[in-house]
Amino acid sequence: MTLQSTVRRRRGHHTWYTAHVFYRSDIHSRRSRKFHTFEEVYFLVSGVTSSEALQKAKKLAKQKEHSYKNMYGEAVSWRLAKFVGIQETTDQKFKDGAEVYFRFLKGLKSRANKKI
Repeated sequence: MTLQSTVRRRRGHHTWYTAHVFYRSDIHSRRSRKFHTFEEVYFLVSGVTSSEALQKAKKLAKQKEHSYKNMYGEAVSWRLAKFVGIQETTDQKFKDGAEVYFRFLKGLKSRANKKI
C-alpha cells in the first residue's frame, strides 16, 4: 500500500485493483475428455478499501461464468476454477500503457530466463 492510496482512502476515493482468476471449460458431450481448457483472466475492480474491492472482485468473477453451445451442439460451460486474489494497480489513472498487473519472478534457472 502506498502513501497515495492511504490518502485516497481517507478521502473516500476509489483505488483500482487487478483481480486474477482462472476459469475452467467443461464440454458436456458423449465423448469423455481427459483434459480441460483453462483461461487465466485479469480484470479491473475498484474500491474505497481493499476488502471492498476483494468482495466486488469475487462477485464479478462469479458473474463472468457462462455457457453456450459450440458448433457441434455440445454445451460448453466456463466456470470459476480459482480466485487467486487482487493486487493494487501501480497506476491509478488509466491511459495507453497504464500498468494493471505485475509480478516478480524469483529463483528461475538461467535456462528459463532465456524463455522470458
